[in-house]
Amino acid sequence: MDATRHDAFFLDLDGTLIETTPTPDEARATPRVRDVLFRLARATDGATMIVSGRAIAKVDELLGLRLPVAGQHGAEMRFLNPAFDDIRIGISGYDRLLARCAGIARTCGDARVEAKNPTIALHLSRADPAFDRLLQKVGRLAAASHGRLACIVAHNVVELRPADIHKGMAVAGAAMFGPFGGRRPIFAGNDTPDIDGFRAAEARGGFGIAVGTPQPGARHLLASPDALLDALDAVAGSA
Repeated sequence: MDATRHDAFFLDLDGTLIETTPTPDEARATPRVRDVLFRLARATDGATMIVSGRAIAKVDELLGLRLPVAGQHGAEMRFLNPAFDDIRIGISGYDRLLARCAGIARTCGDARVEAKNPTIALHLSRADPAFDRLLQKVGRLAAASHGRLACIVAHNVVELRPADIHKGMAVAGAAMFGPFGGRRPIFAGNDTPDIDGFRAAEARGGFGIAVGTPQPGARHLLASPDALLDALDAVAGSA
């Protein structure tokens, strides 16, 4: 992997920088994660962004660092660039949609609703017999939105988000702002929602790194979050 400090780094969080846990609240960032991210951000002059399904506030809480972040798959963006305001995309009728999702969750075993506004995550183990029913019902809800909403599936979660928001758009949007503009984008992720990020990086002359298992659009594969941290540590140490 030929990454350097002159590139721009877009990094998923759960399963990519930190180990996946049964529920989001159980996740922890080790001191090494914080140290590598801090040094990488410094080495790249700030061109290091977390691109997560989590809300920005949750990313900040988990990492204990204030970095550029695309939260909720890019529905909210923080560039840490004083020339631009932070960006947040909304969904009309969010409260009604949330109530519909809560009703679906009650019919699907132990499903738990996470209201992130504008996205809605319904958490349930993929091993639960009710998971397919949950996916089907949320998928129907998205289909009834006439193209406004998309249903995405990741590790133990089914999520509704604005249809035109995805991690690839976060990469494209960041390219319009310093310090990301003019740099080769490198996107690291581990799951289905990251595929858009891999493809966006490739389309702009960069590449994707899949962590754990191969993913469509990713040019490289690393075995684990620790392996990714090793690679990022090397970039930070070369500055």
